[in-house]
Amino acid sequence: MSGAKQNKLDESGHSGSKASLLRQGCHGPWPYLTGNILIARYSPSRHRGLAYGIRHFAGFVAAPLGVQMVAWFYGWFAGFTWLFVALGSLVLIALLAALMLPGEGPADAIASRSSA
Repeated sequence: MSGAKQNKLDESGHSGSKASLLRQGCHGPWPYLTGNILIARYSPSRHRGLAYGIRHFAGFVAAPLGVQMVAWFYGWFAGFTWLFVALGSLVLIALLAALMLPGEGPADAIASRSSA
């Protein structure tokens, strides 16, 4: 085992490799927590409960629609190539929507740091 490369683990028990970081970002609680952080940051406090409710409802609706979408694309095109094209298009739309989220300006960032 002297020739095998051993991954060093950090305090949380994960290696610091890019594959490990990608795996941690796509699985576990991180996507859920990221969505909660975005809702908390960008929704007004009086509508935050409604925003969380819409998010959870959309999750329950999206799961069976995703399964049905796989079945439709496989039936229509006898493969998954066009499914990947459609999902890639949805990712681009989500990326564009994420880029349109309001950001913190330099003054806001400085004010929040000085008040902490």
